[in-house]
Amino acid sequence: MRSIRKRLQTNIRNRLVGGTLVVVPLVATILLLKFVFVTLDGFLGPILARAIGFRIPGMGLVVMFVALYLLGTFTANVLGKRIFAFGERILTAVPLVRGIYSSSKLLMESMTSNRTSQFSRVVILEYPRRGLYTLAFVTNEEVRRLEDGDRLTAVFLPTTPNPTSGFMLLVPESDLTATPFTVEEGVKLVVSGGLIAPPENRIPAPRTSSG
Repeated sequence: MRSIRKRLQTNIRNRLVGGTLVVVPLVATILLLKFVFVTLDGFLGPILARAIGFRIPGMGLVVMFVALYLLGTFTANVLGKRIFAFGERILTAVPLVRGIYSSSKLLMESMTSNRTSQFSRVVILEYPRRGLYTLAFVTNEEVRRLEDGDRLTAVFLPTTPNPTSGFMLLVPESDLTATPFTVEEGVKLVVSGGLIAPPENRIPAPRTSSG
C-alpha cells in the first residue's frame, strides 16, 4: 500500500513539474509578445492614424510579425549571429538571468528539435568519481577507434540548473550505459534538477568504468 502511494505521489509530482517546465517558457513567450504588441500598437497606431487619416486596429500585430521576421533574417547572417552572441554573453553574465534564460532557451529548443537534434541518445556515465553517476548526451558515436576494438564516444555533460554550461568528454563506449530515455526526457531531468525522475523500472543498471 505504501509503495503504491509513493509511486502515485511521484507520478503526480513528475506530471506537475513536467507541465510547469513546458508552460513557463510558453507563458513567458506569450507575455513578451503581448508586451511588444501593445507597445508597438500604442506607439505606431497614432502615428499611422495621423499619416493616413484613420486608425488601423491591430497594426502593432503586423509590425511585430514583420519585426520578428527581420530579426530572424538578421540573426541568420554572420554579423547578426555575432551581435546576438554578444547579447547572449551579456545576459548570461547576470547570475539570476543566466539560469532563467539558459533553461528557457534549452527547453524551447528541445521542443522545436533544433539544439537537441545534435544529441543522438541519452546515456549514463560514472562521473566524476567511482560510485557517482551522471546523465550525458551522445554527440558523436565514434570519434576514434581504440586499439582494443572499443571506440571513443563524444558525450556532452550538462550542468544543473544551467544545462548550456556543460562540457564535452571523450569516453570509451564500454563505459557508457544506454538508457531508454528520449532526449527531451533527458533535458527535462537535467533542467528540473532531478525532480522529474523516470519510472523506477526504466532505470538501467549503470556500468562501472574500468581502471
